[in-house]
Amino acid sequence: MIGQILKELFTEKTRIILTILAVAWGTFSISLMLAVGQGLRVSFGSSLSSVGKNLLIVTPGTTSMNYKGVADDTNINIYPADYVAIKNSVDNINKISEVYLPHFQLRRGDLKFSSNIAAVSPDFAKIHNIKMMSGGRFINALDIKERRKVIVLGTNAWEKLFPYGRDPVGQTIKFNNIDMVVVGVMRNKPELVSSNAPDSSFAWVPESTYRLLADSHTVDNIAITYNNSKNLAVMKQEIRTIIALANGANPNDPDIVNFQDVSAQQRKTNNFLLALEVFLGIVGTFTLIVAGTGIAN
Repeated sequence: MIGQILKELFTEKTRIILTILAVAWGTFSISLMLAVGQGLRVSFGSSLSSVGKNLLIVTPGTTSMNYKGVADDTNINIYPADYVAIKNSVDNINKISEVYLPHFQLRRGDLKFSSNIAAVSPDFAKIHNIKMMSGGRFINALDIKERRKVIVLGTNAWEKLFPYGRDPVGQTIKFNNIDMVVVGVMRNKPELVSSNAPDSSFAWVPESTYRLLADSHTVDNIAITYNNSKNLAVMKQEIRTIIALANGANPNDPDIVNFQDVSAQQRKTNNFLLALEVFLGIVGTFTLIVAGTGIAN
């Protein structure tokens, strides 16, 4: 009997080999598809989280209706007092930073770099998950209080102004022809999604120093991380009301403030990647089914 089985196996050896290869290929395919899908989701998830968790960017808009003498299509401003009121009175805020976006050139000797500049508060680093290279630091509370002339460099500005990997901490560069001492350099991070330009393209100065030098009276945007997404709608309305009152606008006008919910973008991307992982798993499963059909035949 055993001899008969071996004889039949030898006779059908080509079919058996092909069947084994088909099963092996099907198993490999489904494993590969699932691994690729999960790898993409984990990789993208890490990049998305590097932007900041529960991140909300508040920017001024324009009115869309007439209200007590304020015409529609009137530009809205966010004032420093609005930022203070939002910081002190709006619930559900975890971290908050005012952001000014001046357009100045950085210079060190003959080296020049037209970097994105942001004048911010100390919490900005935690909001955007910005880490510092060894030996450096981000803007702190004392920098704000004393209006210190200090600057933190993103990786792009560091590479341009301090080539060959030179340590810039303690060195002086020109910010709008004003001497600024470098106190830190951002550690590089993956940035597939950002609230504005990539953090690596920025340099940061204390908001109090910038307001003193530039005599700025309006805030470009406010960066916030919130605690609970369930209370987000209420929080947005509270912010809208504060800014509306300062501008004489209707607090119920939805266009006076723009809210960029970066976390919502992150969730959509993560859901897409999860669906892609499931799809790739289904494709791999069908490949294995085809192999199984080959065995049955």
